Amino acid sequence: MPRDSTKTRARLEVEAERLFADVGIWQVRVREIVAAAHQRNASAVTYHFGSREGLLERILAQHGEPIDVHRGQLLAGLEGEASTRSVVDALVAPMVACLENDRGRRYVRIVAQLADRFADWRYAPADLAAPNLSRALDLLENRPEHLSSAVRRERLVAMMQLMTSSLAERARILEAARRRYLTPVITRRTWPTCWSAYWRRRPRQPDQSPLLNPPGRPTPVPGRPPWPLRPGPSSVPCLTASGSRHGRPLVRPPRRGRRGTGGRP
Repeated sequence: MPRDSTKTRARLEVEAERLFADVGIWQVRVREIVAAAHQRNASAVTYHFGSREGLLERILAQHGEPIDVHRGQLLAGLEGEASTRSVVDALVAPMVACLENDRGRRYVRIVAQLADRFADWRYAPADLAAPNLSRALDLLENRPEHLSSAVRRERLVAMMQLMTSSLAERARILEAARRRYLTPVITRRTWPTCWSAYWRRRPRQPDQSPLLNPPGRPTPVPGRPPWPLRPGPSSVPCLTASGSRHGRPLVRPPRRGRRGTGGRP
């Protein structure tokens, strides 16, 4: 009985989406996506999606379909000769709604990297077909009538690039603010786990680090952690001058050898 690959594909899609947004669509390596998804098969992306382009199209289609449905609902509410402002609102509002969640913000940042393809929006692949998007762009491309078709097309592509780049910058700001203020709450029960994880990431010279020893922080009492701890930058534990947790050096004693071997193991 063949194994169900649904979870594997979903994990690859999530990790690729994150790396495409943070690192870049063409900058990230396929093996980095495979490693982030905890897959031992180096050709997992090729096996499930065919190529990097196939994985990218899958991510775009997964987000683009509900966005186009939302855009169609907005266009359906327009009566008669719709104004340019209402058509632009139907074009932009579904993209703005993507900023409300993590994956939506990543999608916006990915789309902004494809700005060089906006001029060929009429020739999108069948998997990425968005009829409501095409309808809105057709309405905008025919306005104003006194301009030539080439100028109208150029203005439309510039508007799409400006919209996506502005939304991508807003997504980056929201994501940076979320990462800055989303710090774990350390309690007495989680202190040993948090400390062991933090100790492995500490700088080589903790006394010279302003993060570990900010000005105005009291010296921790040897023998107990600096309680109470609050969320935020102040929850980072201080190291003592000796470089250990409780004032004792973290140097293991040498292992003793077997008796009669002169100290050798």
